[in-house]
Amino acid sequence: MIQMINWRMNFRFSCLTFLLLSAAAHAQVTVPVGAAVQLNGGSIDLGGNDLVVGGSLSIGAGAIDAGHGIAIAASGVIDAGTGSLSVSGDWSNAGVFVPGSSLVTFEDGAEALSNYSGNTRFHDAAFVSAAGKTHAFAVGSTQEFDGLLRILGTAALPIQITSSAAGQVAFFNLLPGGSQDIHFVGVSDVHAIGQPLAPDETNQGGAGNDVGWFGNTPLVEAAQIPTLSSFGALLLALALVALVARRRSQFLD
Repeated sequence: MIQMINWRMNFRFSCLTFLLLSAAAHAQVTVPVGAAVQLNGGSIDLGGNDLVVGGSLSIGAGAIDAGHGIAIAASGVIDAGTGSLSVSGDWSNAGVFVPGSSLVTFEDGAEALSNYSGNTRFHDAAFVSAAGKTHAFAVGSTQEFDGLLRILGTAALPIQITSSAAGQVAFFNLLPGGSQDIHFVGVSDVHAIGQPLAPDETNQGGAGNDVGWFGNTPLVEAAQIPTLSSFGALLLALALVALVARRRSQFLD
């Protein structure tokens, strides 16, 4: 059942319609295709619902507590501005996320696992768990960070950063100029391809395959030198013989 809901909050609507869709596990709040929302310093607490963005959502200096997951559809755009987002469920980005100077916090919730799909560039991002939560990133996806990357677990229950399939790799890229605060983390099948991550830490509970983390530098593959075929080698030898003979003839003359 689809119900129209009216929101009375301290932000301005621009061609805005929110739809609340009943679902078995979680309701979802939708910014439909063609709609545009500007928070203008306001805040939204979605009360445990998913946020699905098919239109345009501009956070500005505002804040969104998704309460669960955020999904950006192929037609969707989130311009995070200087605002903040809190997410306890899944993150799916098939559209556009403009990080600005925002902070996105991925925190504990009802589930022990959060799944991430799509490539996203964040400014400040925090993965924080006191429960040893697992954050699983789609194989082949890359998450970039140009501000502060914070990953914090606890000594008793380290937070886990993994790919979505064992033995297949996802990527983290802390860009030049970015900084990090990483403690009590386990890594499985996620490579750091930018700045080295957690160089003074150890892998706590992860399965490894953690190139670029914990002081593990990427392996440099030796470049293969092209070789000549037998016919090519013969031509080269004949050319060298001819060159030597010519120079000898010039010397004798």
